[in-house]
Amino acid sequence: MIRPMRQDEASTLAPQFAPLLPWLPQGTLYAMMRFRYERRWFFVAERDGEVVGIGAYGPLGDSRRHWLLGPAATLPTHRGKGVGTELIKARMDVIRVAVAALGMVADGMPDALIYVSSKRPLTWVRFGFAVVAERDGSSILRRDLSLALEVGR
Repeated sequence: MIRPMRQDEASTLAPQFAPLLPWLPQGTLYAMMRFRYERRWFFVAERDGEVVGIGAYGPLGDSRRHWLLGPAATLPTHRGKGVGTELIKARMDVIRVAVAALGMVADGMPDALIYVSSKRPLTWVRFGFAVVAERDGSSILRRDLSLALEVGR
């Protein structure tokens, strides 16, 4: 089951998932979870009442047409079982709704751009993302979100 993270879960989940995200400075994951630092919201994936994955998303800067996915992590014991895929889909669905509320832009232009940084770009290519840059051993990927093309996805 995928659901929004409750703020009171930050003190439990941050120490559990921070070791899986070693590139984040110490305390950053907790700040993101507890205080919506950098305007990030989190979903959690639960299996049998246990949180086994987290995934953040939020607007990039002040724009509601540019979004960033991440950070995200799945417990090693639950990798390869579809948890990450479910978290990606849930975050994309929320972004689609938020962008739809803004209304569509001119024909031929994407309604929004979604970015992610990943050391595993092929995961994201499956979801329509394309590598646009490489930085510090990670790929920067972008997906153009055109609501007219998203019907039925």
